[in-house]
Amino acid sequence: MSNGKKIALQNWHFKEAKDGGDWKKATVPGCVHTDLFAHRLIPDPFYGKNELDVQWVDKKDWEYRTTIQLSKRDLIEDKMELVFEGLDTYADVFINDRKILSADNMFRIWKADIKPYVMEGGKYDTCLFPFPPYHA
Repeated sequence: MSNGKKIALQNWHFKEAKDGGDWKKATVPGCVHTDLFAHRLIPDPFYGKNELDVQWVDKKDWEYRTTIQLSKRDLIEDKMELVFEGLDTYADVFINDRKILSADNMFRIWKADIKPYVMEGGKYDTCLFPFPPYHA
């Protein structure tokens, strides 16, 4: 047995947390502004005075999610780590509604061992709730 496996997180989606709406494809790493711009929901925030028109974005809560599927082979490992590089300063990470991590520093790598929360063949939603600055 080895001492651990890093689980790749791909195919992210995002939406506004409170008002719901459809999940839209997201680019991770990235930020909500670039994801909204990619879907033509806001003007380019880096052009002209557009930044003034998108001030509302950081006043909302946004959530990101992806799904991981695990095999019997994955479960042979002693540890199964999700690794996050550059989470928003304040963020909570959940696996199927169980909080596995609370982040409070963007300038570090965060790791969470999910082995205690998963089983073979399971399909697991991984949700990330970054908090805007006014939550701090």
